[in-house]
Amino acid sequence: MFSDQSRYLFNCGEGTQRLAHEHKMKLAKLEHIFITQPVWKNIGGLPGTALTIQDVGVPEITLHGPPGLDEVFAATKRFVVIRDLKIHMADCSENNVFEDNVMSVRY
Repeated sequence: MFSDQSRYLFNCGEGTQRLAHEHKMKLAKLEHIFITQPVWKNIGGLPGTALTIQDVGVPEITLHGPPGLDEVFAATKRFVVIRDLKIHMADCSENNVFEDNVMSVRY
C-alpha cells in the first residue's frame, strides 16, 4: 500500500523484491512492514527485503507484527548482515494502534 507520503508493506513472503521490481514499486520509500502472522509465507522475504532496502539507502524501517517477530528477525542475523539499516520493532500489544497521517492499524 502506498500514498504520496509513505509506503507500507503487509507481509513479506519470499519473492517480495521480485514482485516489487516487476510492478515497478520502489522500495526506497518503504517505512513500515506489517506482519499479520509469524508464519514463513509471511516472513520468508524479510531478510532479502531488508538487504534490498539497505542497498537502496533506506535509513530505517519499522516492523509491526506479533510477539516473537523480533526473535525470528534476530535469528536471521547469523546469515544476513545488515549494517546501515536501523530496524525498529513496534509495540504491537493488543489494544495498541499504529496511526499516521495516512492510516491507522489496530493490532
